[in-house]
Amino acid sequence: MKIIKERIFDGKNIYSNRKIVRIDIDFEGYSETPTKEILNFDSNFSNIISQIKKSNKNIDFTEMNLMDLMDLKHVYKLIMENLENRLTLNIRFKEFKRIDKEVYYLIIEYKYENATLEICKLTVDLINSLIKDEIENIEEKVKLIKSFKIKETIEPSLEIIINKAKQKNMPVIRLGKSNFYQIGYGKMGKIFNNNLGERVKAVSVELTCDKLLVSEILKNQHIPIIHREKIESDNKLLDLANKLGYPVVLKNQYKTNIENTILNIQNERELLKAYKTIDKDYKDVILEKHVVGKSFRVCVVDYNVVGVVLRTAPFVIGDGKKSVKDLIQDLNKDKERENENSKFFNKIKICENLLNCLGKQGITISSIPIKTEKVHLSENPNISLGGTAEDFTDKLCEENKKICEKVAKVLGLDICCIDICTEDISKSLNKTGLIINVSTTLDIAIHEFAYKGQKRDVSGAILNMMYENYIENIPLLSIVGENGQETIVKGINYVLSKMGYIVGAKTKDKIIINNCYINIENNTDKVDAKSILLNKEVDIGILGITKEEVVSKGIDYDLCDVAIIKDCNFLNKEVVSDLELGELLIINSVKDDGFVVVNLDNCNNLTRLNEIKCRKIFFSMDSENSILKENIQLGEPVVYIDNEIMYVENNNKKYMICKIKDIPIISKEKIKEDVENAMAICAGLVGLKVDYCMIAKGLKFFENRLCQII
Repeated sequence: MKIIKERIFDGKNIYSNRKIVRIDIDFEGYSETPTKEILNFDSNFSNIISQIKKSNKNIDFTEMNLMDLMDLKHVYKLIMENLENRLTLNIRFKEFKRIDKEVYYLIIEYKYENATLEICKLTVDLINSLIKDEIENIEEKVKLIKSFKIKETIEPSLEIIINKAKQKNMPVIRLGKSNFYQIGYGKMGKIFNNNLGERVKAVSVELTCDKLLVSEILKNQHIPIIHREKIESDNKLLDLANKLGYPVVLKNQYKTNIENTILNIQNERELLKAYKTIDKDYKDVILEKHVVGKSFRVCVVDYNVVGVVLRTAPFVIGDGKKSVKDLIQDLNKDKERENENSKFFNKIKICENLLNCLGKQGITISSIPIKTEKVHLSENPNISLGGTAEDFTDKLCEENKKICEKVAKVLGLDICCIDICTEDISKSLNKTGLIINVSTTLDIAIHEFAYKGQKRDVSGAILNMMYENYIENIPLLSIVGENGQETIVKGINYVLSKMGYIVGAKTKDKIIINNCYINIENNTDKVDAKSILLNKEVDIGILGITKEEVVSKGIDYDLCDVAIIKDCNFLNKEVVSDLELGELLIINSVKDDGFVVVNLDNCNNLTRLNEIKCRKIFFSMDSENSILKENIQLGEPVVYIDNEIMYVENNNKKYMICKIKDIPIISKEKIKEDVENAMAICAGLVGLKVDYCMIAKGLKFFENRLCQII
């Protein structure tokens, strides 16, 4: 058994609206062989499933009445399902389908591309080992798949923004294999990474990396921020600590990771030990006073406070019976924490920092705290260490709100979070409390999924800032098929360009931006819709797509406003081919309030017509066509020819566009295809809500000439 081909579809495709992997597998003579006919297969298979489930007891499949029915396709599916249950990769097994006698293709919906491919390979390896009567240890390979998943996991804040964009009906494109994404297409495209959008100034981000400089700038503006000094030597370290008074904190001047911060240093011995620890890795070390108080995080977007949370370090309360370790285990059973895949609240892990924190309280992990005794498990309230967040937005006083917004303005940060230490966030920081840190690394999850209190729509505020409160995409029109495609693309491009729009257009083998061909050196593999979708100049996108392209690659966009289908024969059929499924995919990828343009002259018996959910624009050379007339009665737009004149009817009104003899692309012989191309251009522009006078003028002057090549 072997994998002979892998194909990745990272957008909508004929198999699914989700991302899928298609794996072509050669069963090498075993496709129909019952597993009971392969020596020791069933017992070894039981052992493999037990390994995957991490169970000491082999699974007895005979009780499930599976053995008499199983072949290797069932086995493949069962192994993958059990691996999914263990690893939670969000894969969904869709189907096995025969290509040839022993070759099948498998469709799997995925979230993590490399991890899913690795699971497919592991499953084949395991089946081959079972055929050879061998038992393979899978733990190392499971670790490898886990590592792929970790690398491919999107940061929670980034995923929240992506999901919010999709809720707003805005498409999201990943840029290559990076952690950069673009929301929207063309000129409405906004690139972002984690929480940093295009508007965030690079110099301001760089500035906030320097904690010492941030303190100096904010102090100059009379903003209450903690005093910091740089350590040049051991002697200066001790002098400064004595001057500030213990406890103190050591930090790296530039790094913000938890490992680069040592909190609550109580005396000289601890300080020298901590300094040696941090100084061996970092030269730029700063010292500051350890401030006692509650830890608040304020989120500022577009220079307005949009969320405040109280962050609380993890702790347990003694009951006089259980050890600290047992109490931690109980705490980890919280429904939010016990989910290993939770992105918002983490389990408490027994680590060196936790043990040190217990040591400062004079207890160990085995100690049994007395009843009601509070035992701190960390000195840091960070969520990644098991801390929790409670919404305090409505308790922030107006003066503190203005201070936080001033911080953002002084540093030039339209997105930032500000950490504050105070006992009461409702009282002025000028009287009690200090700003501890300013960062551009926003933890959106603690505001949108606060452990307690109201949820705050921080991601919505970020999107509104990106789009200046006007979230909208560019119009997109797709044309499927090859006959007349280039003429239709150029015709629509011509009219829109004359109206002043910068149009991005794609045909089977050409890319046109702003009425100029892009030189692709005759390499049609480079003709990609993303050349249009990612171009920041483009006001409107026109995508000419072939059926073969849809089948082999899927489609690069999410939804379009208008789709033109010239060849509609497949709408007559109950069963359709893969190529025709490609056309159906284009139709089903039109917005609910968008239009599908259908050529009625190809066929009149449209069996699948009612499956089209969006609005329809029909065109025909026959003004008496029954389906055309039904659409007219519904007040929907149609385009037709009557007495050699092109008309549009819409909302029960009839508009003359022009005589067909005045349209240059229609030959004197009035070839049917020429007339259909002209009607398709007209109908597509009607779908884009172009003024009918502009359509008429465009059709009269469009001559299908070549564009300039750049």
